[in-house]
Amino acid sequence: TLDMVGYRIKKYVGAFAAVLGGVDAIIFTGGIGEHSPEIRQRVMEGLEYLGVDFDFELNKHPADAHVSVLSKPDSKVKVAIIPTNEELVIARETKELTQNLVKYSFSAVFRGASAFIRLTKKRIIYIILMFYRCIR
Repeated sequence: TLDMVGYRIKKYVGAFAAVLGGVDAIIFTGGIGEHSPEIRQRVMEGLEYLGVDFDFELNKHPADAHVSVLSKPDSKVKVAIIPTNEELVIARETKELTQNLVKYSFSAVFRGASAFIRLTKKRIIYIILMFYRCIR
């Protein structure tokens, strides 16, 4: 369910924030991250303790721009949507993982979707959500 997906992603955001000692930005990308306000809302609810001041109204209808900022102007943690070419991201992530350039990463499969959360050496958490197809 959407609640479970949001809960599981939020759990890892909190864990990574603890490892980093805070967060400067949370970026949503990938097909679901870009196009699902419901998932973004479920992930962002309750993250005020990190300094996130999320604009839930703007989240429902983000600007159709290269980068859509979803946090309020005074938010300590910036939240944004950045469109991506998922195939290119997967190729780059695979290259980085095989070259040990990524500090921490998490990958999980949720019913019908996958999530790859990347923690960079800076204090930015990228949440990449994509649908996948089961081959039977």
